[in-house]
Amino acid sequence: MVTSVGSTSTTTTNSAAENAGVSLAKNFDMFLTLLTTQLKNQDPTNPMDSKEFTTQLVQFSQVEQQINQNKNLEKLIALFESQQSSNLVNYIGKQVDVDSNRAMLGDSTAAVWYYDLPADAAGGQIRVVDKYGRVVHTAEIEKGKGEHVFTWDGTVNGGSDRKPAGEYTLEVVAKDSKGDTMDVKVKTRAIVDGVERVDGVDYLVVGGKRMAVGDVLSMRNVTTSPVPPQDNGSYVNYIGKDVEFYGSSTVYQNGNARWSYGVASGAETVTIKVYDANNNLVHETTGDASKGRHDFAWDGVKSDGTTAKEGEIYKIQIEAKSASNQAVGVDVLGRGKVDSVAFENMQAMFSIGGLGVPPAWVIAVY
Repeated sequence: MVTSVGSTSTTTTNSAAENAGVSLAKNFDMFLTLLTTQLKNQDPTNPMDSKEFTTQLVQFSQVEQQINQNKNLEKLIALFESQQSSNLVNYIGKQVDVDSNRAMLGDSTAAVWYYDLPADAAGGQIRVVDKYGRVVHTAEIEKGKGEHVFTWDGTVNGGSDRKPAGEYTLEVVAKDSKGDTMDVKVKTRAIVDGVERVDGVDYLVVGGKRMAVGDVLSMRNVTTSPVPPQDNGSYVNYIGKDVEFYGSSTVYQNGNARWSYGVASGAETVTIKVYDANNNLVHETTGDASKGRHDFAWDGVKSDGTTAKEGEIYKIQIEAKSASNQAVGVDVLGRGKVDSVAFENMQAMFSIGGLGVPPAWVIAVY
């Protein structure tokens, strides 16, 4: 049986002790019927031995006591499980680090992983694997000791093709200076949506998928997420603000289209390509290849000499290569100014020059 927090229907079944109690009552009624029948029809000159049915009555009483004890035990267990589920409710809305190398790629959102190197690495590779076990993207690792973030926007090695939304697995292979394989820990970071109980086991619901509580490595409050409008109307305060959001698309707005991109260490060259809504390449240039985050603004002048129009949507593709012509990891974020907020079924949607951006995609406000 599956029970979800916030579910509108429940299924009630009798416990084992309750079923045993019903069965005992039926058997006891049958025993009394047989006993009274025997007493009515006994030979007065040779009456029944009372010890036998007295012993049976005592046995019935003992079984009844055991059943009542089991009922009380079941109530205690149910109370404990209820308290445990209530404690898990505190996870809802919190950001958790999950011991998992699987992350979701959305229709317009990137898949994000975190990996931890126990020491400096001499080299290595990141591989993104689809549900069929095929490697769909590779990149070089960041070699420094400690935690690193890897963001994949779904494009294949900086190309214009994007893989479909779904679950993808990250494999990180790192080598030390001796050429030995290092033990690399991979985790994901997400917001807990709810709690479910399946066959007596509690799970956290993260990104629409069940996660075992034991897989949670840490939990924290989310201080950067926008506050829901029904609480204090804060979404309206975003109007006129410059925001940075997940996705490789943005709008030509006030004379330019803007993005930011992150480059992992080891890149020698960065190529930037801008595509229109019909996936036509309209501009190509080079970018900053140094490690870290960089801003890129396109003035709208296309390769054919024409200029982009206000409100047109464009997409950027970044291709980073090492000196040995190997792909280096990159991630892309859009930038733009919020001009309005719409609400549908209590769900907010920012409009950035006509491009719809859910508030959950916004990661920074300027």
